[in-house]
Amino acid sequence: MIKKLTVIALLLVAALLSIACNKSKNTDIATNETEKKEEEVSTCEVHSYGAWSVVNAPTCRDKGTEKQECSVCGNTATRSINPIGEHTFMSTGKCKICSTPMNKDFLFSLNEDGQSYSFNYNGNDKSVTVPATFNEKPVTKLGTDCFYLCSELESVILPDSITEFGTDSFKFCQELTKINIPASLSVIKSGAFCACTSLSSFVIPQAVTRIESDTFASTNLSSITIPDSVTYIGPRAFEGAELKTLTIPASVTEIGTRAFSACRKLTSITIAKGTKLKEIPESAFESMASLETVKIAEGVETIHDYAFKFSMLLSRVELPSTISYIGKEAFGYTGIIDNVTISYNGSKAQWALIRFGDNWDKSMSGKTMEYKK
Repeated sequence: MIKKLTVIALLLVAALLSIACNKSKNTDIATNETEKKEEEVSTCEVHSYGAWSVVNAPTCRDKGTEKQECSVCGNTATRSINPIGEHTFMSTGKCKICSTPMNKDFLFSLNEDGQSYSFNYNGNDKSVTVPATFNEKPVTKLGTDCFYLCSELESVILPDSITEFGTDSFKFCQELTKINIPASLSVIKSGAFCACTSLSSFVIPQAVTRIESDTFASTNLSSITIPDSVTYIGPRAFEGAELKTLTIPASVTEIGTRAFSACRKLTSITIAKGTKLKEIPESAFESMASLETVKIAEGVETIHDYAFKFSMLLSRVELPSTISYIGKEAFGYTGIIDNVTISYNGSKAQWALIRFGDNWDKSMSGKTMEYKK
């Protein structure tokens, strides 16, 4: 009996040991599997991506997208594809690259050089993007009356290929507020922005040498920088604009009549040192309701009739010793509210040699003279 009990006890111990052993083995297997999984997760921290594949192909102007997938965990990465470029419109009316139809209101004419095109527009859109090419040749000009009287036009995007704005190209575009100016622009013809009453800013590129007649007349321009490349400012070029200050660079050799007249917010005018300008023409700065100071550099010789007439708030004028003639009512009806100081960069004897037109200082209030020499 005792032997039987001993055998049973030994069998029970063996069974228990076997179970414990199996548990230990199972734990080891589980640990190995966990480590394996951890290794896999660790490996996916540096994804093994395949090649990029296109999801949405780019067009001439719109971006596309492409993706790639991790071969270990299946994670997906995406990125954008840059547009192919500007549309290349052909005479068929479609883009050569993507077959996008051209705006039906776009008109093109071959320039005299036979190597470029002028652009014209015959629609009523609020925003227009001018194409850079047509028939695989560059679009370099906005034609005469290009956007004339486009009363709904608010924004225009121009390509870098544009070098010329034609006569009256944006005239009477009263809602126009936004236009990018290509650095390549060298010619702005007369009336280009005349009566663009919402246009408040404009950058004149360094390539421009002439600002023709009526170019910015009756605009909302509050400031303008005239680059030292400009040599000519035409008649009425800025008449009625909302300019507040003005510096005419030394490069300017000629100003047209009424070039800046009726700029009712203009408070100061400076003709820069070293100026090549010899004459200030008739009525060039007439009817300046807010004008307070005028500084004219050495070199200017003649101030013609009515040049600064009706500048009611004028209080100080600086004149060069080179002045030899001041015309009829050139400063007539100026400084009526405040006294006017005329600072002359010469002697009293030199001043006496200047020729004066009739009533050159008519109704000028309390004139005071300062002689620098």
